[in-house]
Amino acid sequence: MNRSWKHWVAAACLVVASVPALAQKKDSIVVDGNDWISATAVERRAFLVGAGNMIVARTPTRSAATSPRRRSAPRSPRRSTR
Repeated sequence: MNRSWKHWVAAACLVVASVPALAQKKDSIVVDGNDWISATAVERRAFLVGAGNMIVARTPTRSAATSPRRRSAPRSPRRSTR
């Protein structure tokens, strides 16, 4: 089998690109509440403030056109100006 140097370079690039994926740790994250229990009051407050900020940042704001209007007397229909 006669392979050109381009095939060998492509194969070497694939091998080099896949090495970091194989070298990563396989730590799994366990969420069981022990981190929360062992956290200080300052760390808990910081987490709650951060979570609240994230919720506020993700919540779309209402514009004046979509905000609910105050309940008031019904308006009379507008008349066209022709």
